[in-house]
Formats: sequence, C-alpha cells, structure tokens
Amino acid sequence: MRTLNLFIFAVFSTSCWAQQLNPDRVYPPFWVGTSGLYVSIEKQMQVTVKAVANSSSAADSDLAIGDVLISVGGRNLSVKDPRVPMGEAIGDAEATDGKLSINVLRGTDEAKVELTIPVLGSYSDNWPADCKKSDTIINNTAKYVAASQLPDGTYKFKSGRGIRDTLQGLSLIHI
Repeated sequence: MRTLNLFIFAVFSTSCWAQQLNPDRVYPPFWVGTSGLYVSIEKQMQVTVKAVANSSSAADSDLAIGDVLISVGGRNLSVKDPRVPMGEAIGDAEATDGKLSINVLRGTDEAKVELTIPVLGSYSDNWPADCKKSDTIINNTAKYVAASQLPDGTYKFKSGRGIRDTLQGLSLIHI
C-alpha cells in the first residue's frame, strides 16, 4: 500500500510540474471567464489583451488590444501562472457583486478599469453535484446551443459558418 501511495504521489507531482509555464514562451490566447477579454500569456508572464468581445463589459470599458494586465481583482499577475489569480478573481466577482477591477499598463501609463460580469454565486463544496452555480452554467450553455441550431441541424454561433454535428464553434461565443 505504501508503494502505491508513493507511486500516486510521484505521478501527481510530475503532472503538476508539467503544468508550470515557461516564462520564455508565448502561450495561445484564451478567454478570461465571462469578462469579454481574450488574452495571451507573453514572454515574462505578461498577460496581454489580444481582443475584446463585442457586446461585453470589456467592450464598454477603456481596455484596448495590447494592454498588459497587471492585476485582476486585486491579485497580482506577476506569478508563475497568472491564470490562477485571474480565475480566483473571476470566481470572487461571480460570487459577490459582479465587479471585477483590472489594473493595466498601456505603454508607460497605468490605468484601472472595472468590468461587470454576471453574478452566478459560488461553487458548492461538492460541486458540480448539488451546485446552483454549476446548474446555471449548464442551463445557460444548453439554452445558447439550442438557440444556435438551425432548421437544417447545423449550429450557427455568433461567428463562423454553420457547423454540422459538432459544437466546435461554442468556444467562439464571446466574439
């Protein structure tokens, strides 16, 4: 049994180490929760705005492509993996008032922006089971997918052409 525990610990530890980001690498862009921000992690862990979704709180703000995020929700992003504090800040804002403060660097000037994101509550201790937030996310996604299906069976999301029998366009719903 002790050998099995050591093996599990070794596998878990190795997978965690494999998840560390390399500060000399540029990572593919990703959406920051429901903020409307599409960012990438650039060299030296700089989180850079690549796009802002239309009809989002970010689109109504002063954020611009090329801005570098310094902190989100009061959490510094100068860490080994800036996705962690960003996710924590999104979770806190969704659980409380929906206000997400972001400090950015534009050139040599710093600015503070506040976005409003949907209030979904917090995850339950045993999520996704018996969790109001998980249920809300699943129901909202199901409604969006159902509304996006055309009479011929294809899905037409907010961008792109109709897609048959696949939901690959779902990742583009913020554009």
